[in-house]
Amino acid sequence: MAERYRTVAELRIAYDTGRLSRDDAVLCLDNDDTHVHDETGRVFSMPPDELLAQALDLLGIPHEPA
Repeated sequence: MAERYRTVAELRIAYDTGRLSRDDAVLCLDNDDTHVHDETGRVFSMPPDELLAQALDLLGIPHEPA
C-alpha cells in the first residue's frame, strides 16, 4: 500500500486539519528513515535528508547539501 502523504507539506496539512492525530500519529525519526503510522498503517515515509530539505523549504530557509 502506498503512503497517503508523499510530501512534508501534505503531512503538515493532515495534522493541521485533524486527519492525523498529533497524539497518536507521531513522526518517527531513524538514521535512514522517517515514517508516520496511524490506525490504518504507514501513511508517510521519507529518507531523513529529504525530509529535512522539504522542512527547510517550507520554513523558507536556504540550504545546500554538504
